[in-house]
Amino acid sequence: MGKMNIGVIGIGDIARKAYIPQYAENRNHTFHFYTRKEETLELIRSRYSFSAHTSLGSLFQEKLDAVMIHAATSAHEQLINSCLDQGIPVFVDKPVTDSFSSTQKLVKIAEEKKIPLMVGFNRRFVPLYQQANSTTEANMILLQKNRYHLPGEVRNFVYDDFIHVVDTLLYFLNGAPDKWEVKGQWSGNQLSSIMLSVSKGKQLAIGIMNRDAGVNEEVLEVMSPTKKTIVRNLSEYVVHEQRNETRTRTNDWQTMLNTRGFEAMLKTFFDHLENDTPLPLSLNDVLMTHELCEMIVDKLVGDNTINQLHGQSHT
Repeated sequence: MGKMNIGVIGIGDIARKAYIPQYAENRNHTFHFYTRKEETLELIRSRYSFSAHTSLGSLFQEKLDAVMIHAATSAHEQLINSCLDQGIPVFVDKPVTDSFSSTQKLVKIAEEKKIPLMVGFNRRFVPLYQQANSTTEANMILLQKNRYHLPGEVRNFVYDDFIHVVDTLLYFLNGAPDKWEVKGQWSGNQLSSIMLSVSKGKQLAIGIMNRDAGVNEEVLEVMSPTKKTIVRNLSEYVVHEQRNETRTRTNDWQTMLNTRGFEAMLKTFFDHLENDTPLPLSLNDVLMTHELCEMIVDKLVGDNTINQLHGQSHT
């Protein structure tokens, strides 16, 4: 395809840290940004010399080959719809939307129109997670993603944060689970922690997110009959095998964006647009992750309602 026109919508914290530095280095393509914030416009123009637009109408006149959506989750549905209506391929930060039914509708449109729709589940592209996923005969996977004092509203907690844990477990299971269970801890009406277990065949995967923990951390453990692998904070790789321990860290020259999978993820999307190489994350995978998130929300809300009713009956 050669040089592409890429639209970029939404310039928040993650976009500034994870995506804009890559767009700045990738001068093979032309990037067109949309924002209504004056200070952001100034940053885009002065620091990066990118083309900037203050209306979506103006952006869509650029004959775009793809749109990168980094906007707030609440804006995703309308923005994705607008792009798909015009036949424009879309990359969107997770989640597609925070509702399974609306995500399902958008995926159906993309499939029917055969328009690429890729979702930013960057952990599938983390080099050390891919390495851990090559473990043969893995029988148990544990993933913790904890945060320091950040309880939240249940739907937002699950769809904007815990969804990374859900998708990573399904990635390691390589498909839909046979069974799943979830438990939550609450602080009033705020969800403070989740424990999810999913199983498929002889594999059991457990995901934990404690957002009232004393630390921000992410720890993956993959066990098999012959070895145990631990990945800490996406950057340290520990293998226990026959009483030996080997410990390696990502090289200092590797960028944070490489370590966290953002570089490979973006390259995969652009390669797909340019060369029609297959996307490793299917829309079926996307739906599976969002559907499980919806079921988790329903179960947690239902359990909390029952607990509150029990509490009232004892007062």
